[in-house]
Amino acid sequence: MIRIFGRKKDERSVKSESDQPLGKPPKEGILLEAARFTTFVSSIKDLPELLVTNITNPIRCSSKNNLWDGVSFLFQSREGVIGKIYFFPNFVSAWPDGEPSPRPQIPTDYITEMFPEYEEALKHLLITIPRPFDGPAHIAN
Repeated sequence: MIRIFGRKKDERSVKSESDQPLGKPPKEGILLEAARFTTFVSSIKDLPELLVTNITNPIRCSSKNNLWDGVSFLFQSREGVIGKIYFFPNFVSAWPDGEPSPRPQIPTDYITEMFPEYEEALKHLLITIPRPFDGPAHIAN
């Protein structure tokens, strides 16, 4: 089963348990499923395959063209790799630590074909994660 755990006011975690049943994931876990899909699809260009098991610490971030339009999470994978995953209205991209650049952007259309609830889940997250007004924006590639 996939759940969202609130740890502190601004820190959340989406975790997967090893006994997760197959089938349609609960709405709360859709971002974890989108992260898994993104790292799987982006591994086709000589990049290692990763199975994301956990995403934590959501932070508002900006794409090159839009200020504060996305959310980044830290991720952990079954293979022991950690990194960041970026969720935006138009695409999702992963950047595992140790790789020289982010993996290819996966268009939202591809993700919503597999997980129709993705857009709604991201919109809800963008409403609940505050925009940081102090300091420069974190710009994703």
